[in-house]
Amino acid sequence: MLSFAAGVTVGAMLAAGAALWLIRRQRSTMGRFLSFAAHEINTPITAVNMTILNLLSGVFGEVNPEQVQWIEMMREQLVRLNGMVGELRDLTHMQLHDDLHIHPEDIAVGDLVENAVRAIRYGCAHSGVGIDTTVPDTLPLVSGDPDRLPRVLSSLLFHARKFRGEGPLVLSAAVSGDGRFVEIDISYSGPTLSPEEAVASLELYFPARQRKDQNLTATGLGLGVLKELMRLQGGDLLYESDGKGKTKLRMLIPRKA
Repeated sequence: MLSFAAGVTVGAMLAAGAALWLIRRQRSTMGRFLSFAAHEINTPITAVNMTILNLLSGVFGEVNPEQVQWIEMMREQLVRLNGMVGELRDLTHMQLHDDLHIHPEDIAVGDLVENAVRAIRYGCAHSGVGIDTTVPDTLPLVSGDPDRLPRVLSSLLFHARKFRGEGPLVLSAAVSGDGRFVEIDISYSGPTLSPEEAVASLELYFPARQRKDQNLTATGLGLGVLKELMRLQGGDLLYESDGKGKTKLRMLIPRKA
């Protein structure tokens, strides 16, 4: 009887080990596939983006002024698409490869904000959405990944513009109360969310939640990916709502060491 029980135990352990090995193998295969897919998607994006930049710069000759707005619109959407591919690539490395590497550098807050606002400026002007920015020149340098930090801020601006109900987008930057971070706040009048719903929207797989309605609750890959990227850079992302539509997205970026 004891030998039988021991045999059953050993068999169960071997089966569990084989199942774990299979799961890890499938996870590794899925990670490699998604990394490959992101690379392949990015290749035509780069080619189209270069063509658009050449059109706007006049390399191919003068462009009819009436067509410029549509070319600018394509450029903005390509920037957004490129950002989403970057988020997908980062998510793949975070969740399936466990090898996402952050390379922080010293970054000027003014340059960071200018690059991010530039990505949505034309679309905002075209749709009549104002952008008010307050970024003091005296702010200290921050530490962040030079590719991911601007991408996170651009994605937050796209999110705010998408869910803005009325009024301008208001972006401000200041040193945090404890002096450890620079805070970048994006305030706007958005959908009515409870504080609990705002916190839930920062969960990594929030866009995949089953809902009874068909309301769009996120843009791109969602705010959860952006929050994870900020935490990997030593910062954080907060989402505040007063339950009446007043909304604030807050980036906490570490100051230069």
